[in-house]
Amino acid sequence: MPEPRQPVGAPACGSVTLHDVARSSGVHIATVSRALSRPELVNEHTLARVLAAVEALDYHPNLAARRLRTGRTATIGVVVPDIANPFFGAFIRELQDALRITGQAVVLADSRHDAEIELDEVAWLRGQVDAVIVCGSVAPAARLRAAAGTQPVVLLNRQIRGTSSVVVDQRAVADVSIEHLLGLGHRSIVYVAGPAHYWSSVQRRSRIEALAAQHHLDLHLVDTAEATFEAGVGVVDQLRSTPATAVVAFNDLLAVGLVHGLRAAAVAVPTHLSVVGCDGIDLVGMVDPPLTTVAAPLPALAAAVVAAVVALLNDGDQTSARKVAPTLVCGGTTMAVRTKPGRPSRHG
Repeated sequence: MPEPRQPVGAPACGSVTLHDVARSSGVHIATVSRALSRPELVNEHTLARVLAAVEALDYHPNLAARRLRTGRTATIGVVVPDIANPFFGAFIRELQDALRITGQAVVLADSRHDAEIELDEVAWLRGQVDAVIVCGSVAPAARLRAAAGTQPVVLLNRQIRGTSSVVVDQRAVADVSIEHLLGLGHRSIVYVAGPAHYWSSVQRRSRIEALAAQHHLDLHLVDTAEATFEAGVGVVDQLRSTPATAVVAFNDLLAVGLVHGLRAAAVAVPTHLSVVGCDGIDLVGMVDPPLTTVAAPLPALAAAVVAAVVALLNDGDQTSARKVAPTLVCGGTTMAVRTKPGRPSRHG
């Protein structure tokens, strides 16, 4: 009986090595190593060939050997404020895909939006992983530095002087949402802000207030203690007490809660009130009508975070600050402002 044929370039037996990947992709072994550890230094065509060979040969790095050789664990700690928030679940999925290329795995911790838990998790991860990514950090900067010690840290959606960071451009988030509503004729707008201790919430609120002054908008501010679906439902009465024709919510969970609460209060979205969210989670396409949102491109965000981690580990660069631009996703919760009479009372 004939033996099964081996894939072209695949080893006849035993585990796949870097040499096998180099042979299959037609590049030097050093180029393969660089493509897997420093992909930003390899041109796009060569990187694609190497990654295709990695996938075809089902190559997996020998992590034990790498740790003995480099002293690294090939693991990255990630602290998120709420793993139940679909944004962070989707981000972790993209991050794992991006790290898999570099042969690194994720160790996950959830801080539950609590500064003390965040600090405990960062301190616990110290020395057990090669670097820590802290998402939506709320801990005081000095205490966060103390908890991390000499552990390399990358912040997502927070900036602290002297610490590597990757952020969604908050100025652009505000610009895109307000410009969209201005284009539809809205001049009276509510901003439902996120918790005051979130860096991104502070940045975005400041920009929206500046835009309101610049365009002479009638701006109404509503604060929330939590950026959740329930909080969105809970502020509906405050929205109805304003003359606003549109609302911008800090995130999609708040926005979806608003749409739900407004519908229960017989306020039609978008006929009587347009709603814009932020994040671009999968949930926005599952509600009726689909939510208009300012989305963070998660693959680009994950790639930027991995690039920051790689730069930190290989070059010791602790000051890199990367920004990722958001994009507007138009759903069915925004429309041109109504000019005809017959709008229902906000108080009735």
